[in-house]
Amino acid sequence: MNTAAATHRIVRRAFSEYTTVETFVGSWLEAMNRADALQRDNNDGEYLLRGVDEPNWRPGSSYQSPMDWL
Repeated sequence: MNTAAATHRIVRRAFSEYTTVETFVGSWLEAMNRADALQRDNNDGEYLLRGVDEPNWRPGSSYQSPMDWL
């Protein structure tokens, strides 16, 4: 298991807009725990991890929602 420290961006997605909330230095698991804690405490969107230089992903027009089967 890789526990080396790395830099992660924690972004909040709400209403299809991405906002960088904070930069976290630590392992992926620690950063994920921090993002989960922010989501639980703030309850104002979905908190995701991104690399420092990684662009925010937006679905294209061919994207199919997992909820389409309903």
